[in-house]
Amino acid sequence: MRLYEHLAQQLFSAKTLDKLTKDPFKSAKRKFEKYEHLENSNIIIGKKMFHTCLWANAISFLSDYTVQQCILFTGHCMYYKHQRQIIRERIRDRKENEDNDSDEDDGRSEIGAGGIGLSYALKSSTLLLSRGISWVVSSGSGAVGSAIYPGWGTLFGTQLGDGIVGAVMDG
Repeated sequence: MRLYEHLAQQLFSAKTLDKLTKDPFKSAKRKFEKYEHLENSNIIIGKKMFHTCLWANAISFLSDYTVQQCILFTGHCMYYKHQRQIIRERIRDRKENEDNDSDEDDGRSEIGAGGIGLSYALKSSTLLLSRGISWVVSSGSGAVGSAIYPGWGTLFGTQLGDGIVGAVMDG
């Protein structure tokens, strides 16, 4: 997160940086104090908090996606390396057993790198979709929580939205 905050500080204006690092809890409280006297104040607060939550959660969801992507990539690299080791052992065993004059090929002399790459691309795309949907849904549920109970409702709503999407997409 700190790396992305540093990059945002270097790349974006102070106004955009403020949006990216805003505390949704305090923002919901301030918006409630500002709009509570208006008719339909809950709807106004909810709409404003949706945008606030989108901006404020962008860095955290991006950093979570980045960490998960690194874990996924490392896991696939380790799997590929392990598969290569198994194939090398089979080739070595086959060379030791050439006395049998067996020309049988079990079809496993090459690594299916295309299959591993396709698997990685599919899981990576699923991860991107899952984290993107979770970001939007958690912002929406944070806005609903802000309309109901500004502050704690915001936090509860964002966590609930993230959890629901995680359960549906990953489960």
